[in-house]
Amino acid sequence: MSLTVVCIVGSPFRWKSLQLVINKLIEVDKKIGVSSTKKARRFTICLTICSLVYLWFNSSLDFYSWSRKAKSQTFADKGPINYAPLYVMYTVIISAEIQYSVATYNIGQRLVRLNSSLKSMLDTNNTNNSNNDDAIGYFRKFSETANDIGGKKGWNITPKRQLVLGSYRLSRKMDESKTYVNSISELIMVHSLLCDTVSLINTAFGVVLLAVTISCLLHLIITPYFLIVQANEKHEWIFLVVQAGWCIIHISRMLIIVQPSYSTVAEGKRTATLVSQLLSCCFEADVRRELEIFSLQLLHRPLEFSACGLFSLDRNLITSVRILDYSYEKQMHLSNT
Repeated sequence: MSLTVVCIVGSPFRWKSLQLVINKLIEVDKKIGVSSTKKARRFTICLTICSLVYLWFNSSLDFYSWSRKAKSQTFADKGPINYAPLYVMYTVIISAEIQYSVATYNIGQRLVRLNSSLKSMLDTNNTNNSNNDDAIGYFRKFSETANDIGGKKGWNITPKRQLVLGSYRLSRKMDESKTYVNSISELIMVHSLLCDTVSLINTAFGVVLLAVTISCLLHLIITPYFLIVQANEKHEWIFLVVQAGWCIIHISRMLIIVQPSYSTVAEGKRTATLVSQLLSCCFEADVRRELEIFSLQLLHRPLEFSACGLFSLDRNLITSVRILDYSYEKQMHLSNT
């Protein structure tokens, strides 16, 4: 109930932050190009349809199982109809989680494009170094061939070869240096905008994510316990199926918020790796200066999704929740025996 209230009441405040996130993502797309929206649209549609259809299917089974039980057993209240608002609440909660997941996924896709630009820059530098080596080999071979053909010391072709080779190197380095400086400065701005979007999402969804995590923790303790209890007693198979379905729903709720966050943070770490690889290449001083600025920004503005700053949203959270669930279930089992 409280989680539903948080999701509904906080919607206007989240929408203001999401508008800023959308504007910043549009600005990012202007700098690094707009990729095909089919993948993001497919992810949103599949996640929404699969989550809601499975929730409604399991809710229908749950309502049906309680209706069958009400026919053979008299309840003190009105029976299964009292649980109907819970199914609506779950729809609201999962819709808010999907909203967070889609926003995080879009940030991750921009980071993928950022890393692709850095990777292409690294590959281009390696290719240029290889071409420079080929050019040096060509001029050296040409000089040696001329000396072999003439067989005279008076030709003195070496200074001319060095002049041509020096001009070739200088012009190539100047053009490459200017291109690299402009590209890296644009990528620094892109990364800064993406860091701003992460901060906005943490601000908008912090309370919701905290409530969702606590809710999943409690449900993943209680629901498996009831599943084990009903499995030991004589119950109809539909009750076991429904309880197992609710366990899957609560685990999926954790994955909906954790997996996109983990993938986005992993892309952020890959950005740091690519920048360090570029720093190890032979660039001019101005290019290295831009890379050092990029490296400092990566150091002081790491990408991290958190729930009100209390804990990070990554796969370690699932492991921690599962360990807590196992501990509580073990204590409940020992207390009953």
